[in-house]
Amino acid sequence: MLFTSSTDPLKAHRRCTAPLLSDFCVLYFVGWELVLLFHRLRLYLSLLRLFFAATFSLCWCFFSALSSLFCSTVASSLLLFSVSSYSSVKLCSTASSSQLVCSTSLPLYLCHFFLVSHSRPCYTVSIKPMEALKACYGDGSSDSDSEAAPSCTTKARSEEFTLLPPPPISLLDPLSLLGSQDLEIGQTTRVRSFPHVDGNYVLHVYIPIHISSSSKKEIATFLKKVTSQEPNLHVVDIDLPLKVLCKSDEKLEQVALGREFHISLGRTVPIGVHQIDSVVSMLRQKLQTRHHYWIDFNQWEVFVNDDHTRTFLSLEVVQGGLVEITKQIELINAIYKLHSLPEFYKDPRPHISLAWALGDISHSLKNTVNEVSKNCVAKSPNKSIFSCKFKGIECKIGKKIYTVCKISD
Repeated sequence: MLFTSSTDPLKAHRRCTAPLLSDFCVLYFVGWELVLLFHRLRLYLSLLRLFFAATFSLCWCFFSALSSLFCSTVASSLLLFSVSSYSSVKLCSTASSSQLVCSTSLPLYLCHFFLVSHSRPCYTVSIKPMEALKACYGDGSSDSDSEAAPSCTTKARSEEFTLLPPPPISLLDPLSLLGSQDLEIGQTTRVRSFPHVDGNYVLHVYIPIHISSSSKKEIATFLKKVTSQEPNLHVVDIDLPLKVLCKSDEKLEQVALGREFHISLGRTVPIGVHQIDSVVSMLRQKLQTRHHYWIDFNQWEVFVNDDHTRTFLSLEVVQGGLVEITKQIELINAIYKLHSLPEFYKDPRPHISLAWALGDISHSLKNTVNEVSKNCVAKSPNKSIFSCKFKGIECKIGKKIYTVCKISD
């Protein structure tokens, strides 16, 4: 009875171990889920770190490109201003790409590469130091008698500019007004006032003068009368015989009297390249004026250069404007003296030259001028030949003209 009423031992064991197994399984699966969650978090952190790294890299590249563009723009500006200081700089451009070839400046090439490779095509430029100076100031130390016409301005780098109407052909080439049968230009012999030296350029300070249209006829008439007795006279700076122009009043007025004349305020002398900036800056500082005055050309006069190789027929200032011009000459003499340059004549006689002849023919030319002047003075006594208003001072160095002072109307 005792054994039959007792429970089965196996069933009793199972009833005791079942809760333990269930708890163990729950703990096992919970632990496994925690492990999986840990790995997922590591994966998410890795992906997030990769995302931030990629974002930072993109931002870094963007700002690096901006800074490179800014630096290359600054470098290109410096390159344009300092291009004449390098031995050879070439900007080459093709339809597909642009390249920069710089034989002496690798850092400038690296800074400029980004801008050149992403900009529109540039012009081809090839500059050397001496060629840049010659292009700016001319060929060298030729004196004022042998200078050519002012050189054309250099080509603008920018494609955007305002076109001006073309000047009359007669002003560009006065000889075009003459027929082939009248063009009898003689071979003139010129003597250089000073030897040519590489690196030196001619300095000439002057007041530009233009003859008014109302005065041209009277002056042309006087020149025709003088030329009839002195046939060897030539037009100043053109080397054209005056007797050829006297055949036509229109040609005489346009070619001989239609150009710009100069009242010299200092000697025409050679200066070195290192003196140019100093001379120009001091001229602009000392001669700045806003004072208007009239310049009266009262009499005809004959002058001979220092070497007695050329004789000039001129109009002299003896009254109106003489005091003002003399003061300007004194200021320029002080500047010349500071630069060890020869000063102007002690007793300056301001004038403009209209014609010249080879050699010293001052005696015969003065007699002719006095004879013709007597008839003109008898008709119009106490009258200036012509007058003009002072409008400024210019300085010509080589072939480059600087405005020292300018007075607007």
